[in-house]
Amino acid sequence: MRFQQTVIDRKVVIELPKEFENIEVEIVINPIENDFWSDEELDNFGEVSMILASDDLDEDYSSW
Repeated sequence: MRFQQTVIDRKVVIELPKEFENIEVEIVINPIENDFWSDEELDNFGEVSMILASDDLDEDYSSW
């Protein structure tokens, strides 16, 4: 679960769904800044393009 909420008087009130009752949770609070990565950009981290510039390369990279 991830969401954004406005802090009022240095407080944030979170109401969780029933399935969260009587379990431990981790709470991470980060300020939202304009220079943070978007969710879409974060989802794309680790994606590796498999497109080669040319199909007629003489080098064999299959052993890497």
